[in-house]
Amino acid sequence: MWARKTLACGAALLSFWVVAAAQDYRGTITGQITDESGAAIPGARVRAIQRATNQTVETLTTAEGYYSLAYMQPSTYDIEVEAAGFQKARRENVALLVAQKLELSFKLRVGQVSQQITVTAEPAELIQTGDASGGLNFDSLMTSEYALNGRQVYMLMDLTPGVLFTQEEFGATGFSGTRGWDVNGSYVINGGKPGTNIFSLNGAPISLQGTWQLAPNVDAIQEFKVMTNTYDAALGRTGGGGVNTTIKSGTNVWHGSLAHFLRNHLLDANYTQLNAAGKPRDKHIVNQFSGTLGGALRRNRDFIFTSFEGWRERVPFAVVADVPPLDLRTGQSFTKYNMNIYDPLTAHPCVDRVDVSGTCSSPTIRNPFPGNVLPASRISPIGQKILTFYPEPNYYGMTDNYVSHSGGIYRYDQPIVRWDRVINDYNRLYALFTFQTGKEYRNSTGIPGPAAAGNIWCRRSNVNGILSWTHVISPTAIFDLRASFGRFWQTFPNPPLEADVAAQSLGMTGMIQAPTSPAPRPPRISIDQFTDLFGNGSNVQTFKAENQWNLVPTLTWTTGAKTLRFGLDLVYAAVGTGNIGLANGYLEFTRWGTQRYPQRSALNRQDGSGVADLLLGIPGGGQIDWNDTFYRSWPYFAVFVQNDWKLRRNLTLNLGLRYDVQIPWVERWNRVNAGFDYNALNPLNDPVIANWKAYKENYDKANPRFPYPDLPAGIYGGKIFLKPGGSRRIYTTDWQNIQPRFGLAWHFERRTVLRTGFGIYHRTATDAGQSDGFNQTTRYTRSLDGDVTPAAGLRGPYSLEKPFPDGILAPAGRDGGLLTNVGNAQSYDGRRRPLPRTFQYSFGLQRRTFWNILLDASYVGSITNHDAMAINTNYWSYEFNQAAFETPALGDTTVPNPFYGVVPRDRTRGSSTVIARRELFRPFPLFANITHTNQPWARYRYDSLQLRADKRFTGERSLIGGITAVFSYTFSKNFQIANYLNTWNFMNEKPVKELTSYDKPQNISFSGVWSLPFGKGRHFRARRHKLLGGFTDGWTVHWVYRFVSGSPVPGINAVNTCGFLLVEHQTHDRWWNNDRNCWRGNPSYMPRVVEDRYAWLRWMDRISVNLAASKTFVLREKWRVQFRGEAFNLTNTPIYKPAPTSYTDARFGMLSMEQQNFPRNIQLSARLQF
Repeated sequence: MWARKTLACGAALLSFWVVAAAQDYRGTITGQITDESGAAIPGARVRAIQRATNQTVETLTTAEGYYSLAYMQPSTYDIEVEAAGFQKARRENVALLVAQKLELSFKLRVGQVSQQITVTAEPAELIQTGDASGGLNFDSLMTSEYALNGRQVYMLMDLTPGVLFTQEEFGATGFSGTRGWDVNGSYVINGGKPGTNIFSLNGAPISLQGTWQLAPNVDAIQEFKVMTNTYDAALGRTGGGGVNTTIKSGTNVWHGSLAHFLRNHLLDANYTQLNAAGKPRDKHIVNQFSGTLGGALRRNRDFIFTSFEGWRERVPFAVVADVPPLDLRTGQSFTKYNMNIYDPLTAHPCVDRVDVSGTCSSPTIRNPFPGNVLPASRISPIGQKILTFYPEPNYYGMTDNYVSHSGGIYRYDQPIVRWDRVINDYNRLYALFTFQTGKEYRNSTGIPGPAAAGNIWCRRSNVNGILSWTHVISPTAIFDLRASFGRFWQTFPNPPLEADVAAQSLGMTGMIQAPTSPAPRPPRISIDQFTDLFGNGSNVQTFKAENQWNLVPTLTWTTGAKTLRFGLDLVYAAVGTGNIGLANGYLEFTRWGTQRYPQRSALNRQDGSGVADLLLGIPGGGQIDWNDTFYRSWPYFAVFVQNDWKLRRNLTLNLGLRYDVQIPWVERWNRVNAGFDYNALNPLNDPVIANWKAYKENYDKANPRFPYPDLPAGIYGGKIFLKPGGSRRIYTTDWQNIQPRFGLAWHFERRTVLRTGFGIYHRTATDAGQSDGFNQTTRYTRSLDGDVTPAAGLRGPYSLEKPFPDGILAPAGRDGGLLTNVGNAQSYDGRRRPLPRTFQYSFGLQRRTFWNILLDASYVGSITNHDAMAINTNYWSYEFNQAAFETPALGDTTVPNPFYGVVPRDRTRGSSTVIARRELFRPFPLFANITHTNQPWARYRYDSLQLRADKRFTGERSLIGGITAVFSYTFSKNFQIANYLNTWNFMNEKPVKELTSYDKPQNISFSGVWSLPFGKGRHFRARRHKLLGGFTDGWTVHWVYRFVSGSPVPGINAVNTCGFLLVEHQTHDRWWNNDRNCWRGNPSYMPRVVEDRYAWLRWMDRISVNLAASKTFVLREKWRVQFRGEAFNLTNTPIYKPAPTSYTDARFGMLSMEQQNFPRNIQLSARLQF
């Protein structure tokens, strides 16, 4: 028998198809059995009886009197202890929470076993004496009763100390909402970067790269735990923390529910932008319906639980768009809007004190259009046609002048089924299946009709299957095996692909698309200062499919005062992606065509006009993408051992060790770059060197002041690919992922425990690599003479009629070799990629105080290193940059282009006959910037004070009723050393230490459920007055309050001539000093000196209050109906979109009038339960 069991365990441990799993959702009950003198009682029988199912788990104490009951379903238990010569002890109503290590010791009295002492569990068990891990458990009362917008439980995570929700924007242009449709990774847990946490369902992973893939419906959730710092070696692949959710199971008694939740715009408040425009509330209708059913198929043996949730919503998204005023579209009113336009056909060399009053800012200058208007003969009919797709403004101003009633549509369905089987006293089995499918329509620009953009009929689905078997080998040894599979799939179109408007219908008869285009739609049009048309993203359509397989065998063994757990965590994951890119093309009108100096950036916000560029038919840039699809897969495995050691009766040590190996991924078709070779002689070396030599000889004779740059030793550099027969992985494997964990819980006083711990964690590798050669971009050529004059006219090549006359480039794959993307900027991933390491540590006290309130005060910190940092390795020298700063013409002067005619014309280096002199001073002049994207130099640090006061529901007979309440406060700082102010100057400056973009130092929340003390089973009961009792009985109040500091304002990279940024009286239209006379552009070649974000200037603080009230009627003994009303954002406090930080923007320093959070919503519901 023992041999067979050993063989079975060994076979399971040798299995290797898996995906990583978080800490198991099941709990553990441990303790010591002693007599009244404190002497250990060996061989005592400890039995746990689950009250809902009558399932029994038992074990024997060790020679030191210790016991451990592992893999216990979170539930309520009765615990019995028997030993010869002692009275039987029984403790009832012991609540075991998700992933909890509950310490429960007994002192037995001498007597007969037939004698019994029974006690009811006390709130003292809230004190965590079994381990040092932190977090917050949300039980079924909190998840089902809290005022929760959209009933999506992960929106409760930020009620936990140390957890921040970093999503700044909701509605049409941000997070679509808080419903179960949404998937998101915008949570920071104890300073870990957003998107680095792990989400689990019954211990099985439902996240692959930091974003949850399923939000189980509230009615199916028994409870979930936010694990902020977990010193258990079973937790892996996280840079912050984890979330473990457990699904309800059936019981011996059949239970069920039916519920319907309704919202209607007649009960909602209006968006501030609609109020400002005098617009009424748009239609908002939500129908959310759910049902559950669970019970015993065979009493004490087979249990089933099912749930279903459906969501149908039509939601208003009040979007504020920027549309050109009608008189600006005629080309005649630029003076009215304080714009100065210059004729691109009048470019000529700039002469100091002739063309300008002082010194020229660039070698070439243009003359203004007479009268500051466009001649009718110069206006493109195609440009005029494109402008007709903008609606008329319905609000004043040049920008923020169109308030749209853009509506969203959401629908999804989510069934869940769980089956539990008690095979015998030694074997238990359960299976869980979840499925969700849905779709979304969300116009995020507000532009109506075929020019709309956003998530236009997106689709998303998810399926998970989990199977778990638990086998009791002996009273002190338990084997558990869990297998799971999860698949997540989504497709997101950006413009409406079914629209019947094509590029040819606009007059763009020569416009072409990539073969990967799903529909022949017009190119995306981007006009400076105004909302984009026909798309607003970098992809016409995207799709993604993620598969993950999971198998986790573990063995738990109790010996003496130690509970040992051994396990393997083995992974196989695969991700297929398709980012079609701008397959229909993209044209941007940036003011370049009508600004004063064509060879530099605009002088200020009045310099040039994007609308004028469009009317002239002069794009400032553009592209067409032809992208391949990709399928990446990788294995992962880990081994861990955990020792929970009861060192003394009041002292517990948690000692763990985990070792991870994340094997780098393989792309199925080898569609990936292997890096950049700086030492390879490029095949274009000979013709480029010949041109260079010839140009220098001729140029230097006529231009002795700024001679042609010296001839380089050679033209080096190029992308490289995987070699046939070699390794198919572009990254080296990191073999150094040893992760010790340590925790200590010292119960030094009856009501107080000291808890401290330290752990190292290695997060999931999310590097996707570079795919140049498989994703091919054809650039628009805006000039053939170094930006002196436009390449486009009203008709012909490069015009709007035919913007890509040379066709588009097909992906060359690895056949392109060193010529891949030659002549453009380059990005590459280095092969050495150590996984980011997070060091977490904490020290704190827990104490149970009056009224059974748990107080928890802790210092919690973390440090992450080896994170990715980008550097530019192909910039001209610091010395040259300083010289050009003193004399801009040193770099701006154009010289004959040695790459012209050698490099394709659609590339940066081959697009013009001349080139700026500075470009030939780059170490690798064939390319623009060369960015090494993943240098492992970045560091993050988090320090915090975390406070929590926790009062859990203890009954309704109290004078003030039953109360569950949690108060959380976090004071924190998030710092990073993750970039250089000037990425090109990494040899001469240090990385900057600064606040992270998600630093929010003050985070306060207060939430709870108050069951009023009126009614049956409560302190006050109206026994004799049925009418009064019908009104006063069964009331419950629910609330959630949040306050979060604003995030830092990004640094303004311009010269502040007035010397001050903060203003004494901060207003909506003056968030900082935005006096246009105080700002000017940085001089050419001036290194950046402004930090990335300000520590002393922040966006709006966020305050929200959700409030609900419900009344329950008892129909019959087992039947109840509940009516409920909820108000989300009760105070209707708006949070406005941030102000532009570019001083050339018309609304620089002015908060948008667009409300980026939801206004007050009212929800009504009814629930029938039995």
